[in-house]
Amino acid sequence: MTVYSGTYYDGVSAMAHPVSIAITDENLVISVDQDRVEWPFKTLRLLQESEAELRIGTSLRGDAVLVLDQPAAAALQAAYPPLFDKGRMRRRFALFIGGLIAACALVAAGLFIGIPAASEPLAQRTPKGIEQQIGENLTAQISVILRPCPKERAEEGRAQIEAVLNQMAIAGEVGFPITYWVVRTDMANAFALPGGHVVATRGLFDALGEDQEAFWAVMAHEMGHVRDRHSMQAVYRNAGLSLLLEAITGGSGLAQQAILLGGQLEGLRHTRSHEEDADEAAFAIMRANGMDPAALAHAFEAITHTLSEEGEEGDEEGSSGATWFDSHPNTDARIRAARAAATGTSQLPMTAEEWQAASSLCNAG
Repeated sequence: MTVYSGTYYDGVSAMAHPVSIAITDENLVISVDQDRVEWPFKTLRLLQESEAELRIGTSLRGDAVLVLDQPAAAALQAAYPPLFDKGRMRRRFALFIGGLIAACALVAAGLFIGIPAASEPLAQRTPKGIEQQIGENLTAQISVILRPCPKERAEEGRAQIEAVLNQMAIAGEVGFPITYWVVRTDMANAFALPGGHVVATRGLFDALGEDQEAFWAVMAHEMGHVRDRHSMQAVYRNAGLSLLLEAITGGSGLAQQAILLGGQLEGLRHTRSHEEDADEAAFAIMRANGMDPAALAHAFEAITHTLSEEGEEGDEEGSSGATWFDSHPNTDARIRAARAAATGTSQLPMTAEEWQAASSLCNAG
């Protein structure tokens, strides 16, 4: 029996465990130190698939994740093809949507009152693989409106930042792998889409300058939204069932176009309580990664200064959609909270030279 190597996250701690993996006729057998864990094929869930690796979970162990390299993934596909069956995923979508329709039918206030009221429990019960698919579909569409930095110039820097964000996410127990991209717009902004997709603008880098830790603080805040599935809640709260169906299936009908062209980014704004929760999550993520939560205050101050220089009004409740503060209210109180959370530690993940290179690759064009 061939033995493969992989990485195992037990869903309890943030620690990555190197493991040995054997594939039998009906099970994945995972050897973790002296322990042996069996995942029957029928319980497996495909979480994320790329050319480099495969992430899978099991219905038996909640948030546990197993990361396989390509040889192990190929062996698993040969042993259990249904896991990779796109039709099976579509059937899961259909069953999930059928459950949503049944649940929504019980909401006496009707679709557009019932879904907002139920947005949090619905988001928490949405399978992570489905949420990631929704995020991928929305990302592809948003990239038509907000121009991503050209890959040939920015890919290396994007990949370096994404690697750090994934380290932060593991240590901070965010619960999703992070996909990061940067867009060529001068507004100072960042936002999270469902399923771990995090976006920053060129204007954010301009506003923060050499303050690398302030950037990681902004990203930690967005990962707080990812951890608590706030963007998924916003989709339920604002889109309505027909728009949600198109986001899930990647359809190209009029409803899907309305999601974006009619203001989906506006609809993905978060409530005041969500922003406060994401700040608290950012503090925890920063501490778990040896960085100072007070850096979030520095980010707020730097962006405020940029707005002042540009002659914009830093309205706490903003309505123009032009800056991070437009969807991040009560800035003064949040600056005070970030300062109060200060630890005085500062273990930056990049050298000054690495940061300058990674953060400036989108400047041209």
